Amino acid sequence: MKIAAIFLFALLSLLSFTSNASFKDKQLIYAKLLQSQNLADVKLGAKAMHHELPDNPELWDLMAYTLWTINTSADQEHDEFDDTNAWLIKAFTEYNHPEYKDFLAQLLNKKQPNKIKRYLKKALRNIDSYTGTSFKINEYQVQELIVFPNKLANSEKFKQIDLGSTLAQIVNILGQPDGVGQYLHYKRRIFIGTQTFQNLRIMYTDLGSMELRYDKNKWTLDKKSFQSTQNIANITPQFQDLLSRLISNDAPQIKSAAREAIQLPLTQPDVLDHVAQYIWDNKNTDDRYLADSLAWLCKVLGKSQNGRYKVFMETLSHSDAHKKIIKYARGPAKNLPSADSQFMPS
Repeated sequence: MKIAAIFLFALLSLLSFTSNASFKDKQLIYAKLLQSQNLADVKLGAKAMHHELPDNPELWDLMAYTLWTINTSADQEHDEFDDTNAWLIKAFTEYNHPEYKDFLAQLLNKKQPNKIKRYLKKALRNIDSYTGTSFKINEYQVQELIVFPNKLANSEKFKQIDLGSTLAQIVNILGQPDGVGQYLHYKRRIFIGTQTFQNLRIMYTDLGSMELRYDKNKWTLDKKSFQSTQNIANITPQFQDLLSRLISNDAPQIKSAAREAIQLPLTQPDVLDHVAQYIWDNKNTDDRYLADSLAWLCKVLGKSQNGRYKVFMETLSHSDAHKKIIKYARGPAKNLPSADSQFMPS
């Protein structure tokens, strides 16, 4: 089984980027989740659509395209494949708009895992019949999201956001987030063990990120994490969200992001320089949870196979850093290739 959180799936060649969608507020966040290259993010978007059933045909058409693309192009052995497809289908079942019935029947006619077949058959039983115009996947044009520059967010406003604030309140004060995705929240309960909750994560570049849980028909802020003081605004937007989590003050978030970076693997020097600097700035931490996360960042540098970090890792392994960081710096220090250009922490 594959444990990757990141999954890149190809766009169908019969579709083209020729139309724009101007979603707003929560619906823009859901659209971003549905267009994510991370199947777990897509699943979170499907769950949100299932719970809220927003009345926006454009958003549902986008979700139909997402379901088709994942179902027909994704690796069926991926850990998130079945669940993501199932939640997308469950959302359409709950939405009960008959213009999608023929589309779901098309999917059922394709070779499907048994779990997906069950959800498709249930959807076709429950969705009403329709005599009007049906959604046609071969005529759909991929929605290119219109995202306006954020002119509201700043550090003072970010600090003032209180726990318990709703997503609507946060967006009203800070504007649209620069990144969205899932936040895996682990909670240990007596007699039950550790439970995993898939919450919403939103990120504001150079400020930090927030974890929100869905409760009583609204997203509520549970946790706020600050990014390090490093400026990442010049980093390619594709990597800003990941980097913001890698250099945050939230140890579980760092570890989760490190796993994603290793799976890619992350090799871009401009991004990895920030990671290396963050390790150096925090190497003397007394917090064992943060030290554990920084050890994961050492793994990220090692996985990059970039010799730019060899001398840095050697220096780190002989420094007064936390013993766990020293332990995990030794491997990359030994195994990374030599290179002329070397990273030097400021």
